[in-house]
Amino acid sequence: MKSYTFMLAAITASLLSTSLPANFTLHTAYAAEQPTNEAAKKTTIEASALDNLDPAMIEKAKKALQELAPKRTMELTTLHSGAEAGYEYLGEDRLLIEDKDKRARVMIGKAKGDILACEINFTWQELDTSLQSVIQKAMKSLDTQQKFKITQITRVKADKDMNHWTFNDGSNISGMVDAVTGKATYVSTDYALAKIDSKWSALAKKTIQSLSADKNKQLRNFVQMYIDMQAENQKQPHSPMKAAVIW
Repeated sequence: MKSYTFMLAAITASLLSTSLPANFTLHTAYAAEQPTNEAAKKTTIEASALDNLDPAMIEKAKKALQELAPKRTMELTTLHSGAEAGYEYLGEDRLLIEDKDKRARVMIGKAKGDILACEINFTWQELDTSLQSVIQKAMKSLDTQQKFKITQITRVKADKDMNHWTFNDGSNISGMVDAVTGKATYVSTDYALAKIDSKWSALAKKTIQSLSADKNKQLRNFVQMYIDMQAENQKQPHSPMKAAVIW
């Protein structure tokens, strides 16, 4: 690969506070492809840095990952700090340890070696059938006719209130499953504006223009459908809340 590959998502500034955002994810930062000797040199440096880390920290990181994925074999090989390009969000008091295939990572605190966040990427085939069923049901609530293909599944755990699975198709579908209850919390997707009833797009345009100084303001060509599954999870008599956002 000759082109540069940038980190998949930026970690928000709120990461620096004690509480992490609900959609928090850790990501690897990728630089341009290096010549073979440079890549080998970089790997040696990373391995050496990890060797210098307190073995107790490494063991704690392994245990944290193993608790989330007991069937997976993970070899921690890489250490990152906030001094590296793309990892500035770690700051001076955090480190990121990654496994060999870069599908699992743990953020730890330098001072006490405490686990701040864990993230593991899964393939669809690696999921339990029960979790697959939950995700499929959530997607069907968006559209019973459309065939969805989920390509990215991530297990995330950080602080007390963040323990979930996220899933998406790499394009316009995303959702979340509570890892404690095993139930979907939300799912969303984008539709072409032309696919919805014209009376709704006309209403949206009228509303937006009434709130804007620009009376010629045009709508974008897509609609975001968001379904909050909380009502269904709480066994309330009404169906999950659905909302269409037209820009």
